[in-house]
Amino acid sequence: MKQLTIFALVLFIFASVQAQEQSPKTLKKQGYQAYKAQNYKEALKLWEKAINMFENDTVPGVDTALYYNTGILAYKSKNYNIASDKFESSAKLGFKPQKCYKYRHHALKKLLEQEKSDDLEEAKMDSVKATYRDSMITNLQRAIDKFPDNDQFKEDLSTQYYKDGVKPYNKATTIIKEAESYREDKPEKFEKELEKAKEKFKEALEPMKKAHKLTPRDKGPMQALTVIYTNLGKKDKAKKIDQKINALEQKEAQNQQEEG
Repeated sequence: MKQLTIFALVLFIFASVQAQEQSPKTLKKQGYQAYKAQNYKEALKLWEKAINMFENDTVPGVDTALYYNTGILAYKSKNYNIASDKFESSAKLGFKPQKCYKYRHHALKKLLEQEKSDDLEEAKMDSVKATYRDSMITNLQRAIDKFPDNDQFKEDLSTQYYKDGVKPYNKATTIIKEAESYREDKPEKFEKELEKAKEKFKEALEPMKKAHKLTPRDKGPMQALTVIYTNLGKKDKAKKIDQKINALEQKEAQNQQEEG
């Protein structure tokens, strides 16, 4: 009986030591040591394990800073999916939300810029990129809602909308340019091509309007809108935008003269 009691006590001590070794605090410390040794892969593994213990209710409470720091580490390790996930969680927990929105944007931007993945077919990669793009839009919109005075978030979102609009815009202008060869000899074909261009201009209109609304002094979206409205037969709107561009350019010229 005494031997059984001693054996049970040994097991209890062993279990206690093992649990202590696997505690979030210990895992964080081990991860930090790995980080200092520039073993980012191991550090990320340890910190993610600590986070999982909180999320799986293995231990009570939550370490908000750990999400943020793991996001930073994941970004440095070029694990952009993990970085995006951890920054999103950190923002939801209220830990450095402004920085979280900023860094998550950078992580999603990296993912969006990736040209290919060895694990995905091209068609599937396009779908994945669309998901990243939607996440980027959502992330920046949340950032603007929470920090309306941060102009950088507005500029970043405007840039994304401009990119969305410039693709169909460029297709439209290419169609018109190529259609010129049909103007004299094949007028019916010329008109059909113009209709195709109009459809592309319509596709470009909404994202360009959103970009202009976010950054009203940016001439890029305004110049595109002038061309779009002109080709869609909305000359009054095109004229109004063109007047804004002229006023902006006059103001810029005046400022340059005063500085000179």
